[in-house]
Amino acid sequence: MSYLHLEHLKRLIPNLLDGQLLDVGSGKGKLLLAVAEEHGSIIGLECNPAYISEAQKKLTDHGLHVEMIEGKAEALPFDSDSFDFINMSELIEHVQDPEAVLRQAFKVLRPGGLIYVSVPNRFGAFDPHFHLWGLNWLPRVWVSSVLTILGKHKDYSTEAGHQKLTEMHYCTFAQFDRLACKVGFQSEDIRLRRLKGLFQNRLAYFLLRLAYIPFRALYFNTFHFLLIKPTLNES
Repeated sequence: MSYLHLEHLKRLIPNLLDGQLLDVGSGKGKLLLAVAEEHGSIIGLECNPAYISEAQKKLTDHGLHVEMIEGKAEALPFDSDSFDFINMSELIEHVQDPEAVLRQAFKVLRPGGLIYVSVPNRFGAFDPHFHLWGLNWLPRVWVSSVLTILGKHKDYSTEAGHQKLTEMHYCTFAQFDRLACKVGFQSEDIRLRRLKGLFQNRLAYFLLRLAYIPFRALYFNTFHFLLIKPTLNES
């Protein structure tokens, strides 16, 4: 999956591997391995020491080395303006404080740098964590009982962050967009960017966009954002 994710990122950002990359919430190191195999420069940050050990073994087995640091996204242990690109895939819902995470990312990202972040849709038709249709259309106070009835509870004791649905940070598109802009980022919907590239006719793109926005709100399980840190001239 991370090899596919890297290919998507490279199509989005053709010069991606020319810069210094950071993978926040690097898990078991799949993206780290994919980047290292293409001779890119990347650092991983992960809060779960068991995942770090597994990732390092995987890298060693492939004859590769990537620096991995144990830490939390709310307190990134890097200097300001250290990275050209930050990956935050399947992370933001599990952290303690999404705004603090974005502020830390803004600090360590260089002006003009980019962040990919995936955000679960509060009203998405299919839940990506519990693999159930319609779960996110229900009031959150009902969710625990529904999961009990269906026998769908998970092991919530992992050190990888919030795992209970009632504790995870799901957002509407507008909620996360406002949060990103509050921190100082410019924000883009990656799907819309791709659609705009496919439809050069302005009227066709406008009509497709009109149909896409309500569909986005109630169907897609995850939003895909590209966040841009403005340069000094744009600030």
